[in-house]
Amino acid sequence: MTPTLRRAHRTIWLVLALPVGLVAALLAYRSPQQQEPVRPPLPGALPVLVRPARTDRLVLSLRQLADGTERQIGIRVR
Repeated sequence: MTPTLRRAHRTIWLVLALPVGLVAALLAYRSPQQQEPVRPPLPGALPVLVRPARTDRLVLSLRQLADGTERQIGIRVR
């Protein structure tokens, strides 16, 4: 490519292609849509710890409500 052709090529890209590409990108942009979670968030830990247990890889906890009507098992991997 001769210097004259190289200069013309650079000028064409700067004057025509870059602004056209920028306008096309701005027209194609869409605002992000709200997505709903796949599953509802997990409930928090119950207040009364009934029985904890630990192994070398797991931390287990059995929790319940104060009146004992509802129980929950928590498992954490170390």
